[in-house]
Amino acid sequence: MSYLQLQKVAKRFGDVQVVQAMDLSAEAGEFIVLVGASGCGKSTTLRMIAGLESPSSGHIVIDGRDVTAATPADRDIAMVFQNYALYPHMNVAQNMSFALELARTPKAVIAERVQAAAQVLNIQHLLERKPRELSGGQRQRVAMGRAIVREPKVFLFDEPLSNLDAKLRGHMRIEIALLHRRLGKTTVYVTHDQVEAMTLADRIVVMDQGRIQQMGSPDEVFNRPLNRFVAGFIGSPTMNFLDAEVHDGGGPLRFVGRDFACEVPAAMAPHARRFTGRPVVLGVRPQALRLGASEHGLGLRLQVKVCEYLGTESVLSGSLPGEAGELTLSAPGNHTGLINQTVAVHAPLDSLHAFEPGEHGRSLGL
Repeated sequence: MSYLQLQKVAKRFGDVQVVQAMDLSAEAGEFIVLVGASGCGKSTTLRMIAGLESPSSGHIVIDGRDVTAATPADRDIAMVFQNYALYPHMNVAQNMSFALELARTPKAVIAERVQAAAQVLNIQHLLERKPRELSGGQRQRVAMGRAIVREPKVFLFDEPLSNLDAKLRGHMRIEIALLHRRLGKTTVYVTHDQVEAMTLADRIVVMDQGRIQQMGSPDEVFNRPLNRFVAGFIGSPTMNFLDAEVHDGGGPLRFVGRDFACEVPAAMAPHARRFTGRPVVLGVRPQALRLGASEHGLGLRLQVKVCEYLGTESVLSGSLPGEAGELTLSAPGNHTGLINQTVAVHAPLDSLHAFEPGEHGRSLGL
C-alpha cells in the first residue's frame, strides 16, 4: 500500500464540481508536484489532504490509516502556505517552536528540534530576529522550519515561492530540493509554475478542470504527453500546434498542412493510419525547430515578427504563410537581425507529436 492515497476523492461546492473522483498515490519519501492553471483543483486537493476541506466523496489514507474524517491536528502533516503567516511579535525561534509548545512538547526537545531545523535551513543566525527584520526568502525558510520541527509524516507545500522574485525563486527551488533529499519525507507540492514542477518532482500530476490529465516523471510528461493539453502546458516556450491531415498515397503516410507536408514518423504510423483522410494536430517544441532548410523532416517558412534575445539564445516568434498559424522557435545566439524577414525552419521527424483534434485530444504517438 502507498504511503499516501487519495481514493476516488471528489469535491463539490454547490453545483460546481471542483475535483472529480481523483485517484492519487505517493510512496514513502516521494516528491509529488500538482501543477495546473488557476482553478484546476490542485490547491483544493492539497487542502483536502491537510484536512482544511472535507471531501464530498472518497477516502484519504496516510500511512495505512484512513484520515478522511480526522482533524488537521490528527493527520500528522505539516503545511507551508503561499503566505508565510509568521507571528510578527515572535522571533524566529518562537515562531518555529510555537506548535510544539501548544502540544506540550518538553522544552529540551523543542530546543533540539529548532536548532536542528535551523542548521538544515542555514538560519541559525536569525533565531532572535523578528519577521519584519527578514527578507522574503528568509521568511520562507522560517515557515519551512516551522513545518520541519514537527517531524510530520507528510509535508504539504501550497505555492510557497509565488511571492518571491525570479532570482530568489530559483535559489529557493534548490533549497527545497536539498531539504527533501536530507529529510526524505513524503511531499506534495502545489504550483502553477511548470519550472518548479519539472525541477522538483519525482512525479508530476498535471491537472485541468478537476481531473488528472497525466501523472508521470518530468521526462514522461515532457517527452511523451498523453494529450494536447499536457503537451501545451508543460514546456517553455510552449509547444507549437499546426493543423494537418493524414494522407495515404500508397507510399509512406504523410502529414499535409496548408503550406507543408512531411512523412509520418515510423513509430507513429500504426496509430496515425486510423486517421487517414481526417484532421489531426501536429505538435513541435520550439527547442526542436532549427533555422535553415532541410530535405528531411518538417519544413516551414516563418515570417519573424519578434526576437527575444536572452544572451545565449533567441526566442523567435512569427507567423506562417497564408495565416496558417503562429510559430515560436528557440535558436542559439543573437538573431535580432531576422525581424521582419521570412526564413526557412525545420524539425526532425522524430521530434514531432500528433494529437486528435480538440483541447484534450489524445496523442497519436502512444
